[in-house]
Amino acid sequence: MKNSELIFFSVPLTRLEPIFKRWIKEAVTGTKLDDVNDDGLLDVKQASELLSLTISTIYTKVCKKELQAVKRGKRLYFERSEIERFLNEKHNKLKREASHE
Repeated sequence: MKNSELIFFSVPLTRLEPIFKRWIKEAVTGTKLDDVNDDGLLDVKQASELLSLTISTIYTKVCKKELQAVKRGKRLYFERSEIERFLNEKHNKLKREASHE
C-alpha cells in the first residue's frame, strides 16, 4: 500500500461512542486500559489511577468488600470488568444523589 492511499470505512456512531469514552478516560487518568499484565489483570497502582483513588483507599475498599480483587501471592490484581462495574456503581450513585436534591 502506498502512503498516499486512503482507506475509508463506515462505522455507526453507536459503535464509536464507547471507544471515544474509553480514550477520554485513558487520557484523563493517564493509564491505558490495555496496560494490563499477562493475565489481563490490573495491578493496584493501575486500579487506583483509573478509579482516581489512593492506593490505601483501594486496599480499604477491598477489605470492606466494596471492590473485588484477585490475590496472587502478596499482591492484589483487578479484572477490568470489576473496575468498570465499580465506576458504573459510583456513577449511578452520584446520579441518584443528584436527583434527590
